[in-house]
Amino acid sequence: MKEERKIDFKRHTSPPVSKMYLFKIVFYVVLLGVMGYFLFNGNKKKTSVKVNDITEINNVTIGQ
Repeated sequence: MKEERKIDFKRHTSPPVSKMYLFKIVFYVVLLGVMGYFLFNGNKKKTSVKVNDITEINNVTIGQ
């Protein structure tokens, strides 16, 4: 009988990463999300227009 070749799938996997590396990735994604939120939603400040509601004008003469 022929020996069947075994495929070594572990050879093609990435090496395990540290928890600090994963923490950095999560931190940068959250940081970019917060910056994007403030960039797009923070600039929409509601500007109120002040209207001087004057009902009476004193000491002014218009034309003669």
